[in-house]
Amino acid sequence: MLLKLKQLSVPPGSKLLLTDVKWEEALGVPELWRFEKGELKIYLLEDGKYVESDKSKNCPNLPLKEAIPEYLERGSTMGK
Repeated sequence: MLLKLKQLSVPPGSKLLLTDVKWEEALGVPELWRFEKGELKIYLLEDGKYVESDKSKNCPNLPLKEAIPEYLERGSTMGK
């Protein structure tokens, strides 16, 4: 499953789900997170193309690549 959430230049808290990276690049979405096969990948828009990054520009001090998969794993096992 591929889920991509990204923030556009819209009011804070607004999110948009898109599936085609070309649209995201064209819209100028500055940051893209992809969660695939248990791993979070963060992409930053640079010169009109996405490049993979270890950190989010929006949350540079949070260990997102470690925390998000752990959080999702905990959530999927709760209540079983």
